[in-house]
Amino acid sequence: MDMELLLAGEEYALLPDTFVIFICDFDPFGCGFYRYSFESRCRENALLDLKEGCQYIFLNAAGTDPESVPDHLASFLKYVHADLTESETDFHDDFVEQLQQTVRRIKESREMEERYMVFEEMLRDEWKTGKAEGKAEGKAEGKALNYTL
Repeated sequence: MDMELLLAGEEYALLPDTFVIFICDFDPFGCGFYRYSFESRCRENALLDLKEGCQYIFLNAAGTDPESVPDHLASFLKYVHADLTESETDFHDDFVEQLQQTVRRIKESREMEERYMVFEEMLRDEWKTGKAEGKAEGKAEGKALNYTL
């Protein structure tokens, strides 16, 4: 990722801070936090920080601590976690309302519906191909094991 941010011959000190953000609809670490933030620290001495300017943030839509994050982030994550019916409720947040309107427009668009159907068909074909390849590999491994036993 840093390769794109620094020209050849430039000093690493010129690298801008970067953020890698994962939005999960499950709790990746099992602690119930809406947000998990990580920076590079020395394992042998936690007081030593690499100071390379990269932070990793995991946003957990299944979080249980809304008071630990800004209201607008909690609203967004609740929206991400909501089922189809819940996603239409009022989250009292302008950004979430914009998302809801965008999703409605996409759902109403015939062109987007056609694209989605083509995409869904492609996924189905890939799944069938993968399943067939998996079966063939499994049979080959099974034959190989029978011959070696």
